[in-house]
Amino acid sequence: MILVTLSLFIIVAYNVTRRYIFNNSIAWADELARFLFIWVNLLGMISVFQNNELVGLDILSNVSAL
Repeated sequence: MILVTLSLFIIVAYNVTRRYIFNNSIAWADELARFLFIWVNLLGMISVFQNNELVGLDILSNVSAL
């Protein structure tokens, strides 16, 4: 996950630099950034699920206890 996130950051930063400084962007960088963002989210969900670190909402259980 760290490598995918780091590569996502580098690709987006490089494309933004080319777009604003050289007025020329890379066509495939946006698609690759979107693809890597999806994979970071999927891998993050798998990691959270395996480590049982899911966010739990206990609003209704706290209201019913009152």
